[in-house]
Amino acid sequence: MVTTNWNDRFLTTSRGRIVGLLRREGQTVEALARALGLTTNAIRGHLAILERDGMVTAGGRRASGGKPAQVYVLTTAAEARLSRAHAPVLRSLLDELASRTPATELKDVLRSSGRRLASTRAADGAPLEARIAAARSVLASLGGVTEVGHEGGATVLRGLACPLADVVTDHPEVCCGLETLLSDVTGLPVKERCEREGDRPRCRFVVG
Repeated sequence: MVTTNWNDRFLTTSRGRIVGLLRREGQTVEALARALGLTTNAIRGHLAILERDGMVTAGGRRASGGKPAQVYVLTTAAEARLSRAHAPVLRSLLDELASRTPATELKDVLRSSGRRLASTRAADGAPLEARIAAARSVLASLGGVTEVGHEGGATVLRGLACPLADVVTDHPEVCCGLETLLSDVTGLPVKERCEREGDRPRCRFVVG
């Protein structure tokens, strides 16, 4: 069964076609209009939305026989969003590491990786709510969606969308990296109790 992802669907739209042309080189409004058979006003409207979404930015001007025309280019964030390399590269890397490294050492490597990702930390003495908010924010920055619950007096972060869903079933040890990341960000003990069965793995971290 062939499935289409967000990139495939997006790239068939007018804005996606603009992005496709900008991936090759910077373009002016007039050049985009000619290439796509759209009016310059339609192109400007699409570019305004792409700029708002952080995918396109002004990249200087180009001589056009009259007044220099504004050139638009893709942002690095757009390139990253369009990339399909992350999941297969991560999976391949984990497969290779697992074949060469004892399980305990691999977990240590992933915990060190999580520690590197913890670029911010809740202030010492910050209330629990602020620490939990910091944990949710860092997971959101990685593509995770969470809700807060309470079980047996403990605070639990439950994932609604796992940022590592593509690899976590075959490599559950990656959750150790997120465990360490959240512990460093909150300044509190964190234990991963992730649910990795089925088609949709879900994060579950007990805090405190």
